[in-house]
Amino acid sequence: GYRTIKKYAEKYASEKGKDLLIIPAQETETNKGDVLVYGLEETIPKKTELATTIDIAHEHGGVVVLAHPHNFIFTNRMLNRIKNYKFDGVETHNFLYPNFINQRIHALMSKFPHLFKLAGEDAHFWWEIGW
Repeated sequence: GYRTIKKYAEKYASEKGKDLLIIPAQETETNKGDVLVYGLEETIPKKTELATTIDIAHEHGGVVVLAHPHNFIFTNRMLNRIKNYKFDGVETHNFLYPNFINQRIHALMSKFPHLFKLAGEDAHFWWEIGW
């Protein structure tokens, strides 16, 4: 979990004489799909309703990003979720998807200038980091 990773990252940075900014984050599954939550040290339970997840994150000073909209880019579900929920940002680029899909999502986000755009490698295993 976050605390274990934080402990090892801090130890590594200390040994190397480096400064390190650690931002707690989690990818969590909601009843409406995955979201990325940044800034919370507490874990939001899986399968929590999307609106509740967003409210919990915001109440604790966190930010919420719609993850993997690539999975439903060619339907209205992505746009409806962005319109109907209080996201802070959207993952527009993900290394698991072809560039034309990433570019399509990036272009769609011009309709939502209040949301920040996030690029991620979506690494779930150490060997995926840096792809």
